[in-house]
Amino acid sequence: MSFFSHISFSQNLVPNPSFEDYTQCPNGQCQVIYATGWDSYSYSPDYYNACASTWSVPNNPAGYQNAATGNAYVGIGCYSNWGGVNNQREYIGSPLTIPLVIGEKYIVKFKASL
Repeated sequence: MSFFSHISFSQNLVPNPSFEDYTQCPNGQCQVIYATGWDSYSYSPDYYNACASTWSVPNNPAGYQNAATGNAYVGIGCYSNWGGVNNQREYIGSPLTIPLVIGEKYIVKFKASL
């Protein structure tokens, strides 16, 4: 008789994945840097948190959207010709908690709302 077991585990490599940890409440646009560990890499991504008055969750200048989890989220423009800039895109990023390994498979999941 043989018995094989494949033990697997999941680990979130993204720090502060729900943007819950913050250094201060957002009080305007372009403040994704207030979400601990996150940064802007192009144009002006916005940070929304329930602790804020105007840039709040769920009601803010971008519309009405509940957070998928917790009390915060980030808004990015994926494509725009706004402000005289053609093909404008916004990017956010955060260093991973550990380096990726060549040859390993990774699963990426995130929630998005129009």
